[in-house]
Amino acid sequence: MPAVDEIANLLAGTYINYFHCLRIVELLKETESSTKNIFGQYSSQRMKDWVEIVKLYEKDNIYLAEAAQLLVRNIMYELPSLKRQLTKCKQLQDESAKKELDYAKNEHAMRENYAASCKQIGIEGKNVKKELLSLLDELPEALGSVAVSSKKLALVRNYYVSFLKFTLNRDVENTCLPVLKHIIEKGNTTTFEWRTGEPPDVVEVTTPVIPLDVESGSTEAPDDQV
Repeated sequence: MPAVDEIANLLAGTYINYFHCLRIVELLKETESSTKNIFGQYSSQRMKDWVEIVKLYEKDNIYLAEAAQLLVRNIMYELPSLKRQLTKCKQLQDESAKKELDYAKNEHAMRENYAASCKQIGIEGKNVKKELLSLLDELPEALGSVAVSSKKLALVRNYYVSFLKFTLNRDVENTCLPVLKHIIEKGNTTTFEWRTGEPPDVVEVTTPVIPLDVESGSTEAPDDQV
């Protein structure tokens, strides 16, 4: 047989009926057209064989019996099966539509939660990594503010030290809340000064380097993210 996909599909099944044979003959009329003689007849043996099969089907109207059998089978089995499948597909469609509505509601709620969280942190939410790294610029000012506010805890710390001295009956001035004591006395200093008690000769201020993938916006959220 010629290399035609439709013919291969027709012959792939275990059951070939009269209508399959008719279709194969129609396809062979195209593929075997070069074998026609001047009288319009085909010299191709495969064409002759399939035409003969069709003629045998049509002899004494035998093909009508097979067509009736196909019709009965379709009415008794195929149509009910298709109806059940249609009902199942309709049910899946309704369930999918309901899930789509639920997901749309959840999406709206998630967007609102995302916007609220970004607002709470103090970022826009368009490029989260870059915006979070940019918050590092506010860190020195925030630490300085904490150091200034910590001086108001001097009386509280002194009261706590006095309480420990009374209850433990020993001097705890240097061991009680040492970090808070250092900040109250000297403010926001370097870690070197906290460890050694002496300020460093030189303080190098380093600026955090933003990675290239953050600068390029590869982590940027869609425009409708918020």
